[in-house]
Amino acid sequence: MNLRQMDLNLFVVFDTIYRERHLTRAAEQLAITQPGISNALNRLRQRFDDPLFVRMGRTMVPTPVAEGMIAPVRQALRQLDGCIAGARTFDPASAEKTFTISMPVLDSVAILPRLMTRLAETAPGVRLKCLRIPRKQVVRQLSDGLVDLATDVDQLAGPPLMQARLMQVRYMAVMRPDHPMADREMTLDRYLASRHIIVSHRVSGASHVEAALSRLGHRQNSVLRLQSYHEAFEVVGTTDMVLAAPDSLLPGRGFATRQLPFPVDPLPMALYWHSRADADPANRWLRNMILGVA
Repeated sequence: MNLRQMDLNLFVVFDTIYRERHLTRAAEQLAITQPGISNALNRLRQRFDDPLFVRMGRTMVPTPVAEGMIAPVRQALRQLDGCIAGARTFDPASAEKTFTISMPVLDSVAILPRLMTRLAETAPGVRLKCLRIPRKQVVRQLSDGLVDLATDVDQLAGPPLMQARLMQVRYMAVMRPDHPMADREMTLDRYLASRHIIVSHRVSGASHVEAALSRLGHRQNSVLRLQSYHEAFEVVGTTDMVLAAPDSLLPGRGFATRQLPFPVDPLPMALYWHSRADADPANRWLRNMILGVA
């Protein structure tokens, strides 16, 4: 017998006839017609070369072959039911699963501490693998299933991606505590006269803060450009340079901070996932967890 040529629904019919011991009641249970149940039984008999059930009065009595089949058939049906149910639900308390997320540092610092605390409480078997994937590769990584979720600036919208607003990044002027301007008002003139560190994940192009100044017709004296705030904080802490940094990265670092002396719109960040994962219960659960702590 070739399983690929077998209609697996026939095993459901077999189990129902075995349980009901009556063709009409089995047909009613399965919501099919009497001829339909008889046809299914005939196909089973041909497949197994055995009557499987014989009529004794008004009862269908299983043959020895049917008696030998019922236990493994029911076990297989239970496994299939469990597989189908598992595809529709996700139990974080018992799950053993690793999720891969593309997450830049300013998101990871703001989100991961609270997220990992929440996971330890509600999903001890869930593990995260956080990567910093270049923006131009994010769509492909999500499409290929190599990444489950991604956070980035709100610029990747459109099929096949779906998104939700994650948070807004606000910038502050940062300097060392004994900086000459630490106890003075941060005016636009003083800001423009300072030497600046620029942080941007892009290799070229204006940063979010540089673009805001440019729209006002100004250009800051940027003498160092980096791709990581980790290095920027090391430099700004030991020099007279000024850094515009997200406020979510600043608590506990001991820097002197000032409001930027010009308007900078908050930078919107989004959570992204592929459209095919939209209904996946595990993906949906993690999305809600991330959005909740953000």
